[in-house]
Amino acid sequence: MYNTNNLITTITGNMKKYRGKAGMTQCKMADGLAMHEHTYQQMESNGKGLESIVRLFEITNILQISIYDLLDGSIKPDDGSDAPCEVIVSHIKEESKSLSPKECSELSIYFAQRVHDTL
Repeated sequence: MYNTNNLITTITGNMKKYRGKAGMTQCKMADGLAMHEHTYQQMESNGKGLESIVRLFEITNILQISIYDLLDGSIKPDDGSDAPCEVIVSHIKEESKSLSPKECSELSIYFAQRVHDTL
């Protein structure tokens, strides 16, 4: 079984980390995502609003980081073993239709590398 809380915790932690490295405020991030500052604060503190893979790519574009940086270390099931990429892919199949070719390619490379690392 895969624990999505691990994924959310990793993503929100990396959002804070890379926002700090970029010298950006939560207000500046909120502006970049066209949302109210309080909404962004909720997203960064508890993951509310991170359900969209498109939103994750918007965040990586603003912070000028890769999706790899944002998801780093987060794809693990509850039992501690390496999670198959299909677990994550199943969550994004519908939304991937709205990704650009570059975003789809980057995401595909990320998951291919994760599969290779588990072999």
